Order: sequence, then structure tokens, then C-alpha cells
Amino acid sequence: MATVIPTLTITSSDAFSSNNISVSATASLTAVAPIQDMSTVIATTTGANNIIKPTSTAVAYLYVRHTATRNGVTTSTDNVDLEFTTSNICFARLAPGEFLFIPFNFAGVTNGVQLQATGNTVLCEYMWFTKG
Repeated sequence: MATVIPTLTITSSDAFSSNNISVSATASLTAVAPIQDMSTVIATTTGANNIIKPTSTAVAYLYVRHTATRNGVTTSTDNVDLEFTTSNICFARLAPGEFLFIPFNFAGVTNGVQLQATGNTVLCEYMWFTKG
């Protein structure tokens, strides 16, 4: 077993007129095989060509980041959708520079994750760990 320690910090001084935001949360998560080490993929406009998490019923801690690059060039317009592999339904959309870290599971049903660019090809990085 391995330990994964994610930390999320959210701050803002102008989101609300009444107060500043300063929130930080850390968790100590247990991970077991299988896992996917930090990897990259060129997301295309065909999601089935960009499967990053194979189908499974297990909960997986999933990290994905849109690197804001396309063919080695910085992009500010091309988004990437995260989709269920069994239905091609989008459950998240990342704009350039955005990322996510979630405990991925589809209500115990066998499902995986694929990436689909909304326009041009996009370089993304990802990794996942099976919940222990």
C-alpha cells in the first residue's frame, strides 16, 4: 500500500464583498495497485482514442491537468472534456491551465475515463491511484 497526500488551497480577496476566502484541506489517502504513474497524452477530438483510466468498479483518485499547450504552442482557447468511457458523456471540462483531483467512481458500475479535446489536440498530464 502507498500513501497519497493531496492538499487543496483556495484563496481570494475579491470573490465576495463581505469577506476573503482562505480555505485549505489536506487528506492522507491509501492507494493500492493498480496505479498509473504521472503520464501525458495528446487529447484529440475522438475520446475513445484517449482513454486514461481503464474501466473498473473500484474508486480511483484521479488527477488531470490541461497543460495549456497544443503541438508545442501555448493555447488559450482549446478545452478538454473528461468523459465516461461507456457513454461518452462529459462529466468535467478543463480550460487551459486548469486541473482536477477527484475520487472517481460511477456509482459502483464498471466505467473508465477518456479525454476529448473540443477543438485542436491538447497536451494533458494525468495519474491515478486505486483507493485502498
